[in-house]
Amino acid sequence: MRTASYRAASLAWFAACCAGCTSSPASVPVVATDLVVVQLPAASVAGERAERLDLDARYPPGSRVIVVRQGRPSTEWPVLSEGFEAAGAPAVSPDGATVLFAGRQTPDSRWAVYEVRAHGSKPKKVIDLDRDCGDSAYLAGNRVVVACRDAGAASASGHRWSLYTTSRAGAGFERITFGVDSAFDPFPLRDGRILFSMRKRDGAALFTINPDGSMIEPFLGSHGAPATRSRPRETTDGGVVFIATDPDGAARLQRVEMRRPLATERTLSFSLDAVAPRALVDPRSAEPLADGALLLTGRPAFDTGLASTSAVFRTIPGSTELQPVFDDPAWDEVEAVSLSPVEPPRGKPSGLRPNQRNGKLILYDANRSDGVVGPPSGGPRPTALAVQTLFAGQLRTLGNVPIEADGSLFVEVPSDRPIRVRSLDARGAEISTSDWFWVRAGETRACFGCHESRESAPVNRVIRALAQRPRSLAGVTNEASAR
Repeated sequence: MRTASYRAASLAWFAACCAGCTSSPASVPVVATDLVVVQLPAASVAGERAERLDLDARYPPGSRVIVVRQGRPSTEWPVLSEGFEAAGAPAVSPDGATVLFAGRQTPDSRWAVYEVRAHGSKPKKVIDLDRDCGDSAYLAGNRVVVACRDAGAASASGHRWSLYTTSRAGAGFERITFGVDSAFDPFPLRDGRILFSMRKRDGAALFTINPDGSMIEPFLGSHGAPATRSRPRETTDGGVVFIATDPDGAARLQRVEMRRPLATERTLSFSLDAVAPRALVDPRSAEPLADGALLLTGRPAFDTGLASTSAVFRTIPGSTELQPVFDDPAWDEVEAVSLSPVEPPRGKPSGLRPNQRNGKLILYDANRSDGVVGPPSGGPRPTALAVQTLFAGQLRTLGNVPIEADGSLFVEVPSDRPIRVRSLDARGAEISTSDWFWVRAGETRACFGCHESRESAPVNRVIRALAQRPRSLAGVTNEASAR
């Protein structure tokens, strides 16, 4: 490293770039914990944001994962990915003792996930399949969640990515997402669920899921303005921050509140000093700190051209001002994670039945709609539900299921496969079509309506469909066994 030390790097950066500011370099605090930082050679990046699922572009040759040790000279900063051709996507264990990262050892090798002690050791390969694997995170029960490219030939839109779980020893590898779109950027919430991004037609939305793949639920961005929402992180004060990228490539830092994510999305803006504000542009990552601050990476907008590389910053809780933490002009710092211990995610018991090949779907009221995304009020009433799936890449309708007089339905569907449903009127004409989802083996999924308001609960009543056994679809069991 060319910088002399962690603190010296921060102060030198501040002195060079904030000459004339009222703030004194001596007032710039140092983050009290060591940091895991991803660095890219500055010459390898031309200000362009890489596609999230293109690991080769995100982490070009020479990219590396280092530990910036507070108060230690740079000669004592370990390179966790020493000997790798490229590396990135670090995830720190809740106790701060170990780090997962995605690495490629040679230009011809696959991307695999490795684990290393936080202050250096020989990396141990945790996940190595016949496909690329990237972003990962620690779960409860000594397990790991990771995004991996699905096996098989690429389609016109490229390879699909799914989420998988495995033990830290690399055993018990299990797929947990089964949609038609790529799932990536998993992050464990404190309540035990996994928050992640999933591709949509006009970007990527945020979803939650249980660690066993059950209860897939939209969290934010399923409808509305197109944007790619990625790198979601739960904050210590009840929020979620993430990077939102518009179709034109412009990126911004966003936040929502966990209690009402659909109604609280807003943009977070920070500047480097109050007198001559210089905004942070092209944010790359945001990680919550224990004191309520955020650890950010991005490039500050300086008219002078100084400090044009991406660097590490810290927000001041309750303020819109940023503090520089670390910048090496020879590198772009694009990801930074604190090594401080955090509360581990809770475990969630699984109610799946792996010996079964089907699940069940309950619809409370097919007449219920938000009137905006769903069917408009006053339209024809649905009388049947067509259940569709993909089999060998082809769209198949498994059957039409009659809807009860109160709008309810109870049906058995194939598990671990993309499913969508279409509501039909008495003439068989389509009223609305759901997004793709899935049901795991033995899981019972419930829908309250057809694109009903996500902030409402179903009416507390007994529905007629539950007075009988779930309806069967012709060929469900046979097709499920042919996966």
